[in-house]
Amino acid sequence: MDLFKFAFETLIVGLLALPWLLILTDLISPGSFTRGKGNGAALLSNVPDSLRQSVGIFLLLAVIYVVGSAVSPLAKDVLGDDDLPIIGRKLPTERGIQHEVYCEHWDWLPGATKWLPMEKSYLTGTTCRGSDETAEVFRAQETAVLMEGEAQSQRTRQLHEQIVVLQGTAFSALLCAMLCLFGWSAVRWPRSVRSGIAPIAVLAFAVLSLYQQIKRSHYRLQFDDPRLMELVLFLAGFAGLWTRYHSPKPRKFGRWALVSLLLGLIAYTGWWWAEVTYDEHLIHSFAALTGGKHPTAKGL
Repeated sequence: MDLFKFAFETLIVGLLALPWLLILTDLISPGSFTRGKGNGAALLSNVPDSLRQSVGIFLLLAVIYVVGSAVSPLAKDVLGDDDLPIIGRKLPTERGIQHEVYCEHWDWLPGATKWLPMEKSYLTGTTCRGSDETAEVFRAQETAVLMEGEAQSQRTRQLHEQIVVLQGTAFSALLCAMLCLFGWSAVRWPRSVRSGIAPIAVLAFAVLSLYQQIKRSHYRLQFDDPRLMELVLFLAGFAGLWTRYHSPKPRKFGRWALVSLLLGLIAYTGWWWAEVTYDEHLIHSFAALTGGKHPTAKGL
C-alpha cells in the first residue's frame, strides 16, 4: 500500500496514457491488439497457475508506472512551454501562470531574496520582472515549504499531485484527439491529399518551434532544455503520415476524437485553476513559515 501511495500520481498518469498508446499502435500496425493478447497469454502460460494472476498484475503495474514516468515530464514540458510559436503567449502555461500570480503578490513576498542563489541578483525593490525571476523564487520557496516535513507540507504535496495528474490527463487526452483525427481523416479520405493536411500541419508547427528555440539559443544545443514537445509532435506527425499511406481499420475515430478533445479541455482548465491555487498556497505557506506579514497589516 505504501508503494501505491508513493507512486499514485505516476500510476494514474500512466493509466490515462494507455488509450493513446493503444490507438497509436493500432494506427501503425492494425490488428496488433489481437496478436498482443495471444502473445501475452503464451508468455504467462509458463507461469504456475497460483502465481499467474499476481505476475500479470505486477507486469501491468510495471508498464503503467514506466509509461507514467515518461509521460509526466512530457506533459510538464508541453503545458509549461511559453515559447511556443504563435500560441505560446496566448494560452496559459505553467511559467506564465506563476509569473502572473507572483506579480500580484510581489510587493509582500517576505524574504524572497535571501532564498535565491545570488542574493539581490534578480529582485530589486518591489518590481516584478520576467518569468525567469519569478520561476527562481517559486522553486526556492517550494523547496523550503516541502522541506518542512510530511505533516506540515501535506497540503502542498496534495495540490502538487493534483497538478501532475491534470497535466498528464490533458496531455494524453489532447494527444489522443490528435491521433484519432489522423485516423478519421485516413479512413474518410484514404490516400488523399486531404488526409495528409493535419499531419503536415503538426510537423510544420514542430519544425517552426524547434527552429525558434535553436535560434534563441544562438544555434547551440542545450542539454538543460530538451525539446520534448517537438519530439512528441514529430512522432505524432509521422504517425499521421503513415496512416495517409496505410489506412487503418475503420473505427469510431471521429467520436473518440470529440470525446478526447472534450476531456482534454476539461482537464486543461482544471489544471489551470489548480496551478493558480498551488502558487497562491505556496506563497502564503512560505509567508507563514518565515513569519512574513502583508504590508497592509497594522503596524507595518
